[in-house]
Amino acid sequence: MDASPQGPWWTVYGDSQLNALMDELNRQSPTLAAAEAQYRLAQAQLRQAESGLFPSLSATAGRTRGTQSSGSDSVSNQYSLGLAASWEIDLWGRVRRAVEAGQAKQAADLAQLHAVRLSSQAQLASAGCNWWWPTGNWRNCRIVHARWPKP
Repeated sequence: MDASPQGPWWTVYGDSQLNALMDELNRQSPTLAAAEAQYRLAQAQLRQAESGLFPSLSATAGRTRGTQSSGSDSVSNQYSLGLAASWEIDLWGRVRRAVEAGQAKQAADLAQLHAVRLSSQAQLASAGCNWWWPTGNWRNCRIVHARWPKP
């Protein structure tokens, strides 16, 4: 994880309207929703790749009912059960490489999600500063810049 601000960093502005806007942004932003969906997809793809490390099992069950048309009204029932197991030996490392690629993709998509969230929040906070300046509340922006840790 990088050193970028996490959590509700915008509360240093002390503005309840900005807090409400940030909450709405975090809940309803289509950009954030797309980044979160991409991250969930990467998680699912990783689980799918990891499933190749384990044996697979399948089971079947069936029932057949039939009648004889030879003059007698006899009914026959047949039942069947089946169980199969398979496992692919990862001799050349294909499954392990797929898992590693899935882990890297998941980490990259998580970083992208954090970056999109932080960027969206920063744009909203910047717009708030632009709004505060003409309304006379620019003092909030100066206070934040004075308190903000320098890199």
